[in-house]
Amino acid sequence: MKATAICSVCGDSEDNLDHHQFAPVMVPDSCVCDVNDWGDKFNVPDVCASFLPGGPAHLGEDQERCETCEHDKACHVQSPRTEGGKL
Repeated sequence: MKATAICSVCGDSEDNLDHHQFAPVMVPDSCVCDVNDWGDKFNVPDVCASFLPGGPAHLGEDQERCETCEHDKACHVQSPRTEGGKL
């Protein structure tokens, strides 16, 4: 899984921080979710290969999540594991 370090406080990269100490979490490169939507933001799962509707909403969201990996459709469209962004 390719991942990028973002700040667990503000969700920004280390390069853009000048107001607090960087507190990194690793998220899959294709993930566009808000890291703070995850119950355990230090263990965000990789985006699976195929979006399967029926997953739980995060923090009261109305947005549909994948039953397998709990990422939303936007993450699956950007994931290198999907074929050309097909859901």
